[in-house]
Amino acid sequence: MKSKTLYILAAVVVAAGAAWYFFGSKIKAMFIK
Repeated sequence: MKSKTLYILAAVVVAAGAAWYFFGSKIKAMFIK
């Protein structure tokens, strides 16, 4: 059970990191313009 929780937590962290990087670069591009 614990390993499953860790797996879900890791997936959430990776998804959050990808979204942060994607939106961050998009917002940066908007402001640089």
